[in-house]
Amino acid sequence: MFPPPRNRTLVIAAILLGSWVWCFAAGALQPGDGSGAPALWWAAGGPALAILKLVLFGIPIIALSLIASATGNPLSGLFALATGLWVVAAQGNTIEGWFHRTDASLPGDYFKLAIELVIWCAAMLLFLFVAMRWRKRAQAAFPFLVDPDRGGEDMTVGIPDRATWIAAFTTAIVSAILAFFLVRTADSGQVIGALMLAFMLGSLLGDIVCAFLFQKHATNVAWVVLAPLLVGLGAYFQTALGYGKDDAFREAIFGGRVSGLSLALPIHYASAAIAGCCLGAGWVRLLLPGEEESGHVEAKKA
Repeated sequence: MFPPPRNRTLVIAAILLGSWVWCFAAGALQPGDGSGAPALWWAAGGPALAILKLVLFGIPIIALSLIASATGNPLSGLFALATGLWVVAAQGNTIEGWFHRTDASLPGDYFKLAIELVIWCAAMLLFLFVAMRWRKRAQAAFPFLVDPDRGGEDMTVGIPDRATWIAAFTTAIVSAILAFFLVRTADSGQVIGALMLAFMLGSLLGDIVCAFLFQKHATNVAWVVLAPLLVGLGAYFQTALGYGKDDAFREAIFGGRVSGLSLALPIHYASAAIAGCCLGAGWVRLLLPGEEESGHVEAKKA
């Protein structure tokens, strides 16, 4: 069963609005040294100013995405928010520009990328937490936008159970393997497309495994959506610790021996990878309705 038309309209509107509005805020992530790679840590005005600009420009998109989360699948709002960030991720130079910064200290700077990845994923988790807590109130406030038969299965953000752990780690492992082979260059379009496909298939398979073993979906969905954080941190730490000095790292880069997972910037994981997770985790609920959703539909029919 597909999402209700009202929910799809809201998601599309949030994506289009986000893509347009964030075009004007994308410059906030551009480094002052001309390297051009969109990154908070090296933004010309500093990370705090860059975050402030993105939040201020993103207020209407965040509001629309929150409403979308309430009127359909709870992940639809996060998907809209992450997809809108693509325009920021795609603008500017690739990570190769980041390699050639005037103050580059490689591969040790990958530790700073890891910190930035945590910031991005924490922001996404905060949005998801607010969306889940606000969901019931929004449905009461906007009843005309909610389809009672297709309002989406409620999810929680809390301590994960065993089923959620299985789904999350399966998602991370499968996605990492797929992305390792799919990300072949640092080109933004290739990185975004590869990460989205890898994490979509990974989260789809992760939830299928969860449903097969435990006869239910992973309700603590935040842990599944944070699979990009696990994969990205693993890739960044492996790169930072795997090369003893700058020359060895640059030889590996130019020789094509650095993992494709390390060619993605934090914003790529926060946008494309999280959007892919939302798609996979959302679609599996359409293919394999959970006990709660099935029971809800049966009650409506009765």
